[in-house]
Parts: sequence; structure tokens; C-alpha cells
Amino acid sequence: MAAPKNAGTLRYFLDGNEVTGSLGSTFSLSGAINSLNSDFWGRALALTDILESMPAEQRHAWYDQIKGNSCPDFEEGTVRSTLATLAAQRTQFVADRVDAIFRALSPDHKTNLPFGFSKRFIIAGMLDSYGYVDNRKADYISDLRQIIAKLTKREVKPHSRTNGVLSIIAARYPGRWVDIDGWALRVKLYKHAGTAHLEVHPDIAWRLNELLSTKYPQHIPSEIRKPSVRKVGSKPIQMLQRPLPFEVLNALSEARPSRKGGENLYWLPSAVDKFTAQEAGRVLAAIGGVFQKGGFYQFGYDPSSALDHIMLTGCIPEHRSHQYYPTPPSIAVQAVEFAEIEPWHSVLEPSAGQGGLADHIPAEMTTCVEISELHAKVLQAKGFANVINADFIEWAVSAPKFDRVVMNPPFSDGRAEHHLAVAASLLKPGGVLVAILPASFKTRDVLPGMQLEWGPIICNEFAGTSVSIVILKVTR
Repeated sequence: MAAPKNAGTLRYFLDGNEVTGSLGSTFSLSGAINSLNSDFWGRALALTDILESMPAEQRHAWYDQIKGNSCPDFEEGTVRSTLATLAAQRTQFVADRVDAIFRALSPDHKTNLPFGFSKRFIIAGMLDSYGYVDNRKADYISDLRQIIAKLTKREVKPHSRTNGVLSIIAARYPGRWVDIDGWALRVKLYKHAGTAHLEVHPDIAWRLNELLSTKYPQHIPSEIRKPSVRKVGSKPIQMLQRPLPFEVLNALSEARPSRKGGENLYWLPSAVDKFTAQEAGRVLAAIGGVFQKGGFYQFGYDPSSALDHIMLTGCIPEHRSHQYYPTPPSIAVQAVEFAEIEPWHSVLEPSAGQGGLADHIPAEMTTCVEISELHAKVLQAKGFANVINADFIEWAVSAPKFDRVVMNPPFSDGRAEHHLAVAASLLKPGGVLVAILPASFKTRDVLPGMQLEWGPIICNEFAGTSVSIVILKVTR
């Protein structure tokens, strides 16, 4: 029995009889057969996506059977009929998952409706007394995330690392609302109470109720199964973000700092497919990672907070709507030199992105305003103390004045001219503004009454666009 060829068989005896505690029963044949049955049931189910499609409770029951070696005999007839039955139930699994989530809601909280979902609901027992996430409770939120993904036509993949996302929220943002999955779901965790407060967009809530009504058609009121009349000023789901596939988020969740080769050197897990590795690499590059030999990405700052933010939101800024085209270092240096910044000056960079311009200005004297929360976290990680996560145009209404403004504004939809005018209004008397603008601005009468100095037209310097630009110096 101890021969190498029997090693595979021996493990079934050890696994199937470990609970007996008796050395004499270690080689009980019935225990080994139970272990063998469960192993092969696990393998068979792993060849399909049936387990991932099941409601959490049903999935847990299968996992318990497999782990407890209590599966039925692995015989062809039983296997075929069981898998066929489960496959036939797949169309009903979505409604079953919604039902399981609804039944998991706390009966002790008045926020929860007794007859369906409102936009806010609460699950109790999400965190234990030590503040750790209950894996099985987290599965209900994982199911909810996948249902929302289906409803919003986002690519759905299993194993969306919900436990890891909730662990980040519990550790870093206890008692605070956190947006995840492209602002489709908000989560707030309370460590002391252990509860998870969830908020979905109203358009998601009524669709959950619509699915729930397929199981309980007489019990779900019709008024919560249809869209409500949208109030003026109600906030739509954020659309300025690019949702990432779940498998890419899974790969990014496994990104780890290297223990050799210097600080802020990260690597991706090797056990991912080519597409996932490429897309995850693009995300790392989008937040400043530079690909190095050996598959590592080198950062000029600690990217952990930016990676956490991506894991929570499930998105990165969509370049076209954000007009995020990083300023090349050669142009950034020219612009900063043009501004003639002195140590006593206060400096503003509107629409700062990840600091392409600000990187060339002392951090302690620079105020960065950036609409993207992810980019704002990158700026903070780089050491900029005064980072304001806001829309520059809205923030400027009550903003202070500055000695210097250095900017690369968004170009599309007339935003460059608007941002330029607003930024110029924030200059102190005698202040200087330097802006990177479309070359066509050189023939326009911009900022009348101010002293303008134009640089030469520069072509094809920005990655991802063929736009020609010009540097403008404005003195008030």
C-alpha cells in the first residue's frame, strides 16, 4: 500500500477516515469510497459552471456534501440524471438567487421591506466579532453583484473576489458608503454591529422585484415591479467609467509587490489567460506602471491605494469622456519652465490627471484638482498633500486665487476654452497661467485684456491621439 503507485489511492483512505480518530479504521473501505465519490463529483461539477450559477444556499449544500464526503455514489446513471436536472434548472437559478438574497435580509431592520427590495437593504452577520468577513454571507453579495452585472449587460464571470472587496471596505472604510462595480452598488459595513448596508440604483431595485415576482407572483406589489417616476435632479448611474471584466479584477486582486528588485515593483499571477494578462497589464500601465523584464511593473509611487480603489469600483476612467491624455515629460518641462515658478508661489493644476505636470512642481506648493477619484488617489500616493477630488468648474466657484496655474485641460466639446477662462479667473494680479491647448487656439482671440505669449505648434507628442498642441503663457 505504501508503494508510490498507491499514493493516489492512499489519500482517499486518509481523507475518508480522518474523522474517526482510530488508527485501526484508517483503511476502512467505506470511508475511502465516500471520499472517492465526493472527489469525482467535485471534478464533474467543476467541468461546468453549474455551481457558480446556483443560489448561494444550494451551492453551500453541494460544497458541504463534497467536503463532508457525503455525496451519492458516482455512478453513470446518477451523474447523468443529476447534471441534466441541474442544467434544466439553470434558467430558474437567477430568480432563485434573487429569492435567496431576499431571504438573507435581516428581519430585524425596518429598512428591509417584507414584500420585496427597496433601493436600500441590510444583511446581518456579515462581519464576525473580530471584524472579519463571513464567507458564506459574502456569497449573497457576490450573487447580487453578478445579477446586477447581468441586468446592466456587463460580462459576468464567477469568483468575483467579493470577500476581498468586503475586507478592504471593513478595514479601511468602516461605517462609510463605498461605491463598487461602476457605481451600480453601494456598500457600508459596520464593525460593531456586523451588518452590511447595501444600496442599488432604483432601476436595479424594481428589476430585482420583477425577478422575485416570477417565484411569488401574488405577493410582490405591482408598484415596486416597475420603474418609478424619476425625480428632477436624481443621480443617474455614473457613466464616465469603463467597467473591467471580473476576471481582470480577479487578476489585479492577486497583484503582489515583489520582494526583490526595488520598491513599488508589482507582478501579476502567472495562471491567467493571455487576454486577462494583457488587459490587467493595461490597467497597471494606466495608473503609472512601467512594464519591466520578467513580467514586473515598476511604479514611481506606492500603487496599493489605487489598486484597492479599482477593486472596489471595478472601473477605470474612460479616456474619451475624461479626456485623459497624460502630458509627455518633454512638454511638461517646457510648460513648467514657461510658468517661472518661484518657491513662494502658490500653484494650481486643474484637471491634474495623475500629475504629468505637477510631477515637475514641488508637491508642497501645489494644489491639484482632479475629477477622477482613482487619479486623485494616485496623486495622494505620489505625495501631493493638497489634492481635491472635484469637478474643477464647480470647485472654482469658491476657490482661492493663485500665483501660478499650469494646466492641460480637456479638449473636447469646447471644454478647453471654458476651463481656460475659469482658470484665468483664479489668477492673482500679476499671476501667470500656462496652458497646453489645441493648436487652433493660436488664431483665436482668447482671454481679451490679458497679456498672451504663444509657443510654437507641437505635433504628434501625445500618446493615443494625433492632436497638435501649442503652449500659451498668460499674464494677468
